[in-house]
Amino acid sequence: MNAFVPLTVKSVSDVVGAGDVSIVTLENTDTTLCLHIVCSKDVAHTISESLHPDSQPLPQLAQLLTDILRNEAHCSLQVVIDDLQDGCYTTRVVSQPSGNSYPIAVASGILLSVAAHLPLLVTRTLLSLAGTTDSDSNRLRLPITSLTVNMLQLKLQESIDCEDYEQASVIRDELLRRKQ
Repeated sequence: MNAFVPLTVKSVSDVVGAGDVSIVTLENTDTTLCLHIVCSKDVAHTISESLHPDSQPLPQLAQLLTDILRNEAHCSLQVVIDDLQDGCYTTRVVSQPSGNSYPIAVASGILLSVAAHLPLLVTRTLLSLAGTTDSDSNRLRLPITSLTVNMLQLKLQESIDCEDYEQASVIRDELLRRKQ
């Protein structure tokens, strides 16, 4: 069984020049590693707003789920990020003690965790593979495995346009690996 590491939301940032893309940065409790989650600006804004104690009500469905979860004393829920496949984190809501799990989009899982004050966990293995140190606050390094195919294709074209053929070959190799 894989050990789990608790996470908290460190920051929410828009990606300049990337349209509807934002990054939610999660960090472990000893603040040594960060996990960067790509999501839409709308979801990122809702997560950011939910972090404040005086925040406005969540959208209706999220508020309903939050109310139900807060009032259900007989179960304990946690949000678990447990894998990364083709640039997408697999996430689930796990009910204890039954162990039942329910798949959820990673950004929605983060929002649910923040809004309902549920533990947010990541497997130690995944954090060691996809986590980054946050040593330079002006630039963000994302593991290539956390980028979607569309983002990789855009970055490939950008690398070719800038004549950075070494980076282009790494991106091309990742795209080919995902097609297999």
